[in-house]
Amino acid sequence: MTFTRARAVIKFDYYVNGEMFQRTMGPVKDLGILFDPKLKCDCHINNTVIRSNKILGFIICNCTDFSDHALRSLHCSLMLSICEYGSIDMKISNYAKNCPSRYQNNAIR
Repeated sequence: MTFTRARAVIKFDYYVNGEMFQRTMGPVKDLGILFDPKLKCDCHINNTVIRSNKILGFIICNCTDFSDHALRSLHCSLMLSICEYGSIDMKISNYAKNCPSRYQNNAIR
């Protein structure tokens, strides 16, 4: 994969032992963070929001009889760990300012 924001991408074929590497066009996951060729964080943020909404749905459906303290502990241990992992690169994007707040608003209700 070539990472660039330029419109004209310079393509170079890489060879190892006479075999050419295949170039990927979609996002690549490395250490749990999704990288796309344009260096935007949108795909990583969307994936993070989807995963946190799934966990929020699990907590809402299965933990209705829990105390507020227990629900807060589940929220902090399960959801925040997902949302905070790799959050340094998400702070760069304007898209990141609105997206994760949606799940937090749902968690408060």
